[in-house]
Amino acid sequence: VTKMREISNSLRLQMFNLFVTVGTTDFDDLIEVCDTSDFVELIFSLRVKQLVMQIGRGKFEPRFLTKACADVGISLEVFRFKSNLDYEVREADLILSHCGAGSILEAITLRKMLIVVINESLQDNHQIELSNALVAGGFCSSAIPRTLITKLREFIEKLQTTSDKAFQEAPTFPINDSFAFPKIAESLFNFQDD
Repeated sequence: VTKMREISNSLRLQMFNLFVTVGTTDFDDLIEVCDTSDFVELIFSLRVKQLVMQIGRGKFEPRFLTKACADVGISLEVFRFKSNLDYEVREADLILSHCGAGSILEAITLRKMLIVVINESLQDNHQIELSNALVAGGFCSSAIPRTLITKLREFIEKLQTTSDKAFQEAPTFPINDSFAFPKIAESLFNFQDD
């Protein structure tokens, strides 16, 4: 804990609210990565003051994380489902999200810092293409569960070394363009009118 406090004090960061969401699916691989000492060390160094996790239908429930957050003073809320996640998304400074179109669209519309985590266990997985298109557009970063810790370290390093915090704000997603997201999907899947 002392080491984590020293790391945290050395960063020039604001206090963060972090939201982790798997949507309505089960994505235990993501939740399991969050239930590690590496993850706790990173969120502590990021100065996370509140961590909210939607764990969906998965079987895995974070146990180590619950105790570790209590030990280092991070407020933790874990739930499976809520009828509406608007509040959680609005209050988050950083979102770690499954690669569901609805979750992504909500986060980028509100210009949230977003790391999309691809669920590799899905068949006919179009998440990679969607993620790649959004990363190319500068809307988010992406990872798979086994690279999430590295991606978070890169994120923290970028926060530490960049005096211009502009990278914290994703490009403005064209909210008033109801065709923006479908255009991205069309470019990914080569949909054509018959």
